[in-house]
Amino acid sequence: MMKGSSPSSWESFTVSFRRRRLVDLAGALGAVAVVAAFGTLSAAPAGGPTVPVAEAVALAQEQLQIRGLQGSVYIESVTLRAASILGSSKQWTVLWSEPLPASQGRVEVGVEVDMKGNVVRLLKKAALGAKS
Repeated sequence: MMKGSSPSSWESFTVSFRRRRLVDLAGALGAVAVVAAFGTLSAAPAGGPTVPVAEAVALAQEQLQIRGLQGSVYIESVTLRAASILGSSKQWTVLWSEPLPASQGRVEVGVEVDMKGNVVRLLKKAALGAKS
């Protein structure tokens, strides 16, 4: 475009098209930011655990007593973790001092206690050459 002359219809269209693309891009980025913020807020924890740590430890200790292992295996750690990546529910993970032999080449390394008090054995594949 020459100085002092009015823009041609093609030049006006090009400028208008570029502005529209920038507005569309800004709108899309804003939408992504809103979705990301909403996802972060919805994944935030919804308060403390409904099953106290003392109850989780008692349930885990009961599992050792049922098998007669309370004298040789003890609770090494207790951790509160999210039950899933996107959910807000939690569970206690209680780990034993040593792995316990289980079936099919696996070992029990502890238990998980959900917020309803349900206990699930935590099994892993036994390491090669490990005693079971």
